[in-house]
Amino acid sequence: MAAFPGGEALAGLLQSNNDETNEEPIPDSEVSFKPKVTPSATSITEEDQVAIQFVNQLKSQFSKEEFERVLLILQTLADDKSKIDLIINHVNIKQS
Repeated sequence: MAAFPGGEALAGLLQSNNDETNEEPIPDSEVSFKPKVTPSATSITEEDQVAIQFVNQLKSQFSKEEFERVLLILQTLADDKSKIDLIINHVNIKQS
């Protein structure tokens, strides 16, 4: 800037403006984030509690390997509901 006519004055003016802006302290700021919590996400319905108790009761009746096999049977029946009657007849379950 100093190479141009009147550039020294302009350079001094620009420098003094920069000094003024640099001298101002920047206040510290804090930011915090909280996850959005919906009431349905935090509360368990009575139906869910009953289902959890049922699964825990099943788990207590079987070994880990047996329980995994029971889950496989249930998943198979869920995937192909036509096999329900086949299984009932095969294991001779009396229906009420």
